[in-house]
Amino acid sequence: MARKTRPAVLSALSTFPGFASARDVHARVAELGDPIGLATVYRELARLLDDGLVERSPDPGDGRYRRCDETSHHHHVECESCGSSVDIPCDDLARQLAELAESRGFRLDHHVIYARGLCAACSTDGP
Repeated sequence: MARKTRPAVLSALSTFPGFASARDVHARVAELGDPIGLATVYRELARLLDDGLVERSPDPGDGRYRRCDETSHHHHVECESCGSSVDIPCDDLARQLAELAESRGFRLDHHVIYARGLCAACSTDGP
């Protein structure tokens, strides 16, 4: 079943500018002509997450997903208005956070950064 559902879910995810809920993905899969059950969408999203092809929103309790082809550690900035998101590489930031933690007597094992704002299209101030 995964051979059929994986391309359908990935294709549906590609149509969203940012993170989308499993229900949104389920509806989009149906719109694209390949209806599958909601439980199947959840299972496929979990497999895609495990395989590193999909990311889950870092917002705690937020069950939204997005397709991501970036393999290195990175974060996102998400527009509060339209929901679009962009990848932000973070090698320098990760190093700075580790140094900051170490200077305070901690060893940094991992970090999560959740950044939100307005994209250029939604900002009244422009880019």
